[in-house]
Amino acid sequence: MRLSAGKLRLAQSCSWAFRPEVVAPRTESGPAADKGNAFHSLADNDPEGAAKFLERISAEAQREVWEWLAAYEASEWSKVPWEHERAMAYSPATDTARLLPKGKHRAYDTLDDTKELAGTADLIHVDGDEVTVADFKTGWRPEKDAVDAHAQLRALALFASRAYGAKRARIVVLGIGTDGVSPFDAHLDELDLDA
Repeated sequence: MRLSAGKLRLAQSCSWAFRPEVVAPRTESGPAADKGNAFHSLADNDPEGAAKFLERISAEAQREVWEWLAAYEASEWSKVPWEHERAMAYSPATDTARLLPKGKHRAYDTLDDTKELAGTADLIHVDGDEVTVADFKTGWRPEKDAVDAHAQLRALALFASRAYGAKRARIVVLGIGTDGVSPFDAHLDELDLDA
């Protein structure tokens, strides 16, 4: 299993799965993941990508995905000129990061597993010397999702700040529900990014 920004909390509690000799079995995504992936694809204006996920979920689940999209599109967050699904590689040894080629979903095939950590931000926006890294959380559970996303978003903020040359970062969890978007955010300065 490749260590990535999204798996940092897991690695902190159990590093066995990340040993080189361990081969993690590939598993199919479940209905909740398919709903989230359908939403992500629609928010990224990728109806073809969304179609493969939408066809695997129930009509009721599809309706909820469309309600999530309507709630997101009605929010101020949809007006930000985001870069969607931005994959990055970070080298702890050199404290540098690079943007990975766009294309396939979370394609890390150009990654040097021995020297780099990978991560993909749902959304990135650069404004001057500040980078904003946001994560969609569909079917929102505020306490759990905000805590779980924090380690991942801090890592992605570090990766993005190095890749884009930003001195500050903002991390945002966008809780997406049928009743709207609930943002939770934090600001990180140079000292936070170096910690």
